[in-house]
Amino acid sequence: MLPFALDSKLDVLDLYELESDGRFQLIRVGALGPVMIGYNYILFATTLAEQLCSFDLEGIRFETAVIWDRTQDIEHSGYQQAHISNHFSFDQINDVNLDGLRFFVMDNRYLFASPSLKLILESEFSNHFNFTDGLSNFGGSP
Repeated sequence: MLPFALDSKLDVLDLYELESDGRFQLIRVGALGPVMIGYNYILFATTLAEQLCSFDLEGIRFETAVIWDRTQDIEHSGYQQAHISNHFSFDQINDVNLDGLRFFVMDNRYLFASPSLKLILESEFSNHFNFTDGLSNFGGSP
C-alpha cells in the first residue's frame, strides 16, 4: 500500500514566501482557497487547521501565516502554515511508514496522507481535497 497524494479541489493560486518577513505573496490575483499547496509551503485556512488539530495528527505543527496581495496591499491573516516532519523523495515512496494519522511531503512540494488519514479527510473534508493513489498522477512512477 502507498500513501495517497492529495491536492485542493479548487484552482489555487501560487504563492511566494518573502524572505524579509515570512509573508506569502500572491503571484497572481484570484480567490484564495482553504488549502494552498506549493513549493516549500502548505497553508490551511485557520478553521480547517483547527479541525485537523482535533484529530491528533502525527508529525505536524501549525504556525500563523499571512498572505499578501501586493496589487491591492491587502493582507489575509486567516491561514496556518503546516510544518510536516514526514518527508520522502520520489524513489522512497515504497518505504514510507503508513501507520497512524499522518501527512507526508514529497520533494518539498507534494502533499500525501496515510490511508487512515485519507479516510478521515474523505469523510470530514471531501469538499476540500482530491485524492490519487500513490504516484498514479505522476509521470515515470517507480
